[in-house]
Amino acid sequence: AGYLPVTDGLIGGMPTSPSIELEDGETRDRVDVVLTRFGTMPGRVLDEYGDPVMNAHVQALHVIYESGRRKLVAVGIPARVSDDRGAYRLYGLKSGQYIISAFIGDVSSDDVPGYARTYFPGMDRAGDAQFVAIGPGQNVAGVDVPLVRTLTARLGGRMINAMGEPAGGSLVLVPTWGSGGVPAGSLL
Repeated sequence: AGYLPVTDGLIGGMPTSPSIELEDGETRDRVDVVLTRFGTMPGRVLDEYGDPVMNAHVQALHVIYESGRRKLVAVGIPARVSDDRGAYRLYGLKSGQYIISAFIGDVSSDDVPGYARTYFPGMDRAGDAQFVAIGPGQNVAGVDVPLVRTLTARLGGRMINAMGEPAGGSLVLVPTWGSGGVPAGSLL
């Protein structure tokens, strides 16, 4: 745990494990297998005045192609939450290019200003985000995300079926392109 897989090449597009060929009866001492740590990205989540934002969720995202279109999706590591200093640390990152996103969820107080999902280096549109590159075992410091302030609304109600009876299940709200809202997993 905490290290990149050890590979020595590709077979059929898949990484292969290193192998050591030995003749019958041959022994070999001192075989070193060099491990490389995953990459890390520490940074801070800030408000529009440069003050730290606590309990902001921070995600590493990458671009995939689906049905001929670019799509932004979360990578296979959990989102991290900023601490009282606004600090976060993403770890377990493989080499590559990432878009870093921060957002505040579950805001329940009317006096808390609303913030849009924000992409490094402080953009409210995913298409304007800057990629952050990371190499094997690299620590890319200073990936600070100043949140973008926006208007927010609270929705309330109850779900009913066609007969007017309470309905079970769940409700997913998806912003339209014209609304300016862009959820993670949306097309760029």
